[in-house]
Amino acid sequence: MERLIQKLPTKTSPLDIIPVWLLKQCETEFSVIIAHLANASFSRGLFPGSMKSAIVTPLPMKSGLDTSVLTNFRPVSNLSAMSKLLERLAVVRLKPHICSSANWNILQSAYSQGHSTETALCKILDDIIGAADTGHITAFVSLNISTAFDVVDHMIYSPSVWRKSLASLTCAETGSCRT
Repeated sequence: MERLIQKLPTKTSPLDIIPVWLLKQCETEFSVIIAHLANASFSRGLFPGSMKSAIVTPLPMKSGLDTSVLTNFRPVSNLSAMSKLLERLAVVRLKPHICSSANWNILQSAYSQGHSTETALCKILDDIIGAADTGHITAFVSLNISTAFDVVDHMIYSPSVWRKSLASLTCAETGSCRT
């Protein structure tokens, strides 16, 4: 937890009750408290309501776009430091399970350390050049799915499913399970 606190950006959100500089200065003391809160949150499968708030700022997707058209903006959320800590702790706990899954693709670029759209593009380009060098015919189809999440019905994801998943993960890690 102390490493996660140290990695926090020093800017403080207006939503922060405790300034980030103070969290970093007293990381040893706060890490015990935050770890206890995180474990309680994960074991119950509940995220504190007070940490579900964000200050959302609309930023233009690209310079030069018409600012009178709302679809030309993307929302940027400014979360509290505590929300960021809990999110990063969840990633630290979940990532080994996700990466060891049979469904995990080693070529996955999104949300993978050391990977980006640039590395994905380099891989694709290398594959195309390699195929051309060996005389294979190659076709490349690229889809823009940037608005895919706008059409997903997020209400189909049952909160109880998420609670059970997180509770079982915490249970497996701590060895103490409650049903």
